[in-house]
Amino acid sequence: MAAVQLGNLKQFVSEALWTELAERDKHLKSSGPVRLGPPWPYVSGDKISARVSRELSTIAKSRRQLVRRLQRIRYPYQSTAKISHSFYFQVKKFRLLTFLRSREFLYRVRRAWFFRRHYELEKDLFDQRKSQDGYPLIFHRDILREISKHWDRIVKITGKYGGPTEQFAKYQKAIQEQLLVEASACYPELQRWFKRASRIGPRSCAVEIRCEIYDAIQAELARRSIGNDELACQLTALICSGTSSIENHRLAPTPDSVRLSVKNRK
Repeated sequence: MAAVQLGNLKQFVSEALWTELAERDKHLKSSGPVRLGPPWPYVSGDKISARVSRELSTIAKSRRQLVRRLQRIRYPYQSTAKISHSFYFQVKKFRLLTFLRSREFLYRVRRAWFFRRHYELEKDLFDQRKSQDGYPLIFHRDILREISKHWDRIVKITGKYGGPTEQFAKYQKAIQEQLLVEASACYPELQRWFKRASRIGPRSCAVEIRCEIYDAIQAELARRSIGNDELACQLTALICSGTSSIENHRLAPTPDSVRLSVKNRK
């Protein structure tokens, strides 16, 4: 039996995804905010999200970590000036510390840290060619293709003899659910595109959160009649950088990257 073409495979997975989303929509209330979970809600349970949530711990811990970041990095970043101060000194100067430590702003900070850490752990697994469940990625890809071939044969046989497809409804749903389990291991951002983990940067939606943080800082500066785009970009870069970068006195993304993200956003 010839392997299912990638185009057909994408079609099967896309149909399964839309069915899953439609089923989920039935249970959403017509009013009130909808709480969105991690970047891709693995139907088999996102073990990485659970680990990252444990690491993030409490708001109080995040508040202390943010203050340590402010104290560790010099402002402005990579300045050649002989005399420079920390970010902490700068935010104290503009009386921004209370705002940065507020629960509302820390919610955005924690989201940025969540996506960054999620990506790091996910990338580490990909480098080992393993899924969250500890199996080789090739196992999930092979199962994904076999399930697709199996359903493809059922559809063709049903069409050939004019059989009723309704009698396979429950079986189709079970197949679609399993397709999503395997596909979520191969394509971490399945809801956005068919990109393997090796081709995904530190969470595509992290750029969106980066812009959210920048906007929040800019709004607070504007409220205080302070025009300082450089400070907003520098603070955003500091907040969105990974822990290892901060420990090495580096910012990644850099302030220039933040500025470019803000400029190029849709």
